[in-house]
Amino acid sequence: MGLGTIRTRARFAPVAVGAIVALVLTLDGCGSATDSSVSTVTGRPSATAINGAKPPNASPAALRAADYLYTKGPETAGFTVTAADNSDGSNDFDPSTYPDMAHCDALMSDSSVDTVTGPTLSSANSLISVVSTASIETTTQVARDVELVKEPVFDDCMRKLATHLMEEGLSGNSFQLGAMTTRDTETPPGALKRYSFALPATVQGSPVSFYVDFVFFATGRVEDILFVISGLEPSDQLVTAATAQLAEKIKKQ
Repeated sequence: MGLGTIRTRARFAPVAVGAIVALVLTLDGCGSATDSSVSTVTGRPSATAINGAKPPNASPAALRAADYLYTKGPETAGFTVTAADNSDGSNDFDPSTYPDMAHCDALMSDSSVDTVTGPTLSSANSLISVVSTASIETTTQVARDVELVKEPVFDDCMRKLATHLMEEGLSGNSFQLGAMTTRDTETPPGALKRYSFALPATVQGSPVSFYVDFVFFATGRVEDILFVISGLEPSDQLVTAATAQLAEKIKKQ
């Protein structure tokens, strides 16, 4: 897991940047959009949403990463779904190219048996995007990663990763950026760790805010990352509901 999954195997970071670009273009076009344009999501995924994509009861060797991705649920009803391209890593975002992330090299090992990035789900107003990545690991690697996420260096690397993803997504647009801050949020039940960031900005003279969430999962032989990017206000209820769906799927491996 860690940054290795993001950098070398899953096409997660380029997809995340793409979601950020779509959001940026929306905010750049609407300027001082009101909060009323942001979708409200409530509730947890229904049993149908969870069980409809239930992983098969197979031996560990037969686990497939694709069975542990986030799929559309009640909280993302009406969202458009765009498939990810998992075939080519030539455009992967590489955190090691940034001098301020040199100390993150230890987090970039990748021993995945199978890794895949899921589709991007985007709200009708393009202000919210959701994407997940899943990998099948050895139990030893999962145990290592569970401990790794507890290290302070991981917190620092995730903040820098979020910052650089936003910078790439905002590149070439008319935004003046503020400083990335950490939001005080709880990790939803079933997840290993949640990172929540807020980035204030100004466009066309009007203040806007971006909200970035990473939720990590590591159970058995399955590791997941859930990424949610939203504009104008956080998507905390969506994050909680999407986490519940993934936690239920992973539990059934």
